[in-house]
Amino acid sequence: MNQDSSALDKLMLRLTDKSETSIFQTLPKGYLVLNLTGGILGYNSKCMELMGLGNNKEKTLNVDDFLSDYNKKRFMIMLELAELKGHIDDFELEITKPSGQIKIVWISTSAIYDSNKRAIAFHCIISDMTKEQMFLDQIKEELLTSSRRLRK
Repeated sequence: MNQDSSALDKLMLRLTDKSETSIFQTLPKGYLVLNLTGGILGYNSKCMELMGLGNNKEKTLNVDDFLSDYNKKRFMIMLELAELKGHIDDFELEITKPSGQIKIVWISTSAIYDSNKRAIAFHCIISDMTKEQMFLDQIKEELLTSSRRLRK
């Protein structure tokens, strides 16, 4: 187990590397490392910006802090599926930043396994899909309006 926690420790050291050339810091999307219950172990600057993590005076401990009850349940199901399958692509969630701003995000998650092939943590890539969702909602509304006009 010492070897397994060492691998996770090395990953966390790379994640906390604030240099401009660190792969975690240069990703165009949010990167997050979670424990098995959604506890936040680390994140990059893009994730800090997307989720509003930099605005908190106290450290955020869990992704649950950003989710409604409905989304908390869905998020935990996503983590369970990722643990079983190894990877989940583009799982949609609605998060609420500490400022109250709501964001629609897609999360792709991969399990991090120990030497006994047990999941010990998760990598997450988070994409902000708020603008895209607003655009889709607008198109749906326009189609509904057009459909109503044609029926008259």
